[in-house]
Amino acid sequence: MTKLLSLFFVLSTFFFTNDNVSISEKENDRTPPPFLQNGEAKIWVDKTFSTLTETERISQLFMVAAYSNKTVEHTKSIDNLITNYNIGGLIFFQGGPQRQAKL
Repeated sequence: MTKLLSLFFVLSTFFFTNDNVSISEKENDRTPPPFLQNGEAKIWVDKTFSTLTETERISQLFMVAAYSNKTVEHTKSIDNLITNYNIGGLIFFQGGPQRQAKL
């Protein structure tokens, strides 16, 4: 019971603290970075995204694990995912930066 009360206390402290500034006020104070201030980046993203097929849009959501220390078959499978599905990105595991760049 005491563990449960302790957990409740910690969570309530985390979730219910009030620093006298609402979330919307904090969001309004944020200035976008310089490359987003003129709106050109958003226009480019919207224009590029509108040219994608539904399959390509879905594929952009996927990030695939790539191991630079595995076999040629693994490299071919990664190449296939990029070429045929235009996946969103790769996450490199194992191997050094030189092998990852080569992959």
